[in-house]
Amino acid sequence: MEHLQLFNEQLAEEGYRPHIDEDGDIVFRSQGKTYVVSVDPADAQFFRLGAYCLYTLSGEAAANKAHRIGHELAMRFKGTKALIVEDQVVHVVLESVLVEPEHFATVLERLLAIAREAVPWLLAELHRELDVPMAQA
Repeated sequence: MEHLQLFNEQLAEEGYRPHIDEDGDIVFRSQGKTYVVSVDPADAQFFRLGAYCLYTLSGEAAANKAHRIGHELAMRFKGTKALIVEDQVVHVVLESVLVEPEHFATVLERLLAIAREAVPWLLAELHRELDVPMAQA
């Protein structure tokens, strides 16, 4: 079974209501937040859990500050990094590898717990550093 389908089934078994979007990613909600699981078809052991489009930046100075905050995020939260696309849009992702794709459900809650701490921290830091209204976590 393709690991994307396997992950989707495991999410459903855990009580989530996942669906596969037009990009081939799994989208689901947990505690009011939307998460995306991306896989690499060539690497059954790798996956990425993301909280996407958290913040939109304006200007080079804001992007530079966001990159610095992103580095601090990676140091504070295990397996977590900020992706800043085209110096404009900020995402938080947790990347992981599994010995077997069947073990996805065993690490999911741990990764979600990290994301639930990392996302609000990142948004608060961006708010503090960039002096803009606080975005929703």
